[in-house]
Amino acid sequence: MKFSCEMTPRYKDIDRMGYVHNSVYQVLFEEGRIAMTASTGYTYGDLEDDGVLLPISEAHYYYKVPIFYQDKIKVYIWINYIKTFSMKICFRITKDDDKTIVAEGYSIHAAVDAATKEFTEVPQNAADLWGRYIEKEKIGN
Repeated sequence: MKFSCEMTPRYKDIDRMGYVHNSVYQVLFEEGRIAMTASTGYTYGDLEDDGVLLPISEAHYYYKVPIFYQDKIKVYIWINYIKTFSMKICFRITKDDDKTIVAEGYSIHAAVDAATKEFTEVPQNAADLWGRYIEKEKIGN
């Protein structure tokens, strides 16, 4: 199952050409990822309280068409896999009532112990809750 949320670009996100600046896409994906995890009842804050961090170890984005100021967009987020020490989260942004794919991408997150900064296992309770968003559709490698 994919999680989705609607967003509208802010004026400060727009570059001189009138497009949403490419650096903003990472923020849109992050906001969607945070909303997805919160929807399960186990948030990033809960994860950090449990002593685990999920820094991005790899990220890829594929830009297809621009987003303009006040475009209504939808961000889809799903988890391609959860492994022992990492997870891959995929993203897709659409507009025009899902008729146009704006961008796609993915990020791989390493599970890291907050105290030691060493790799650690993705907590089983997080994997169980977030597992509802596992989809076999993948973007990139």
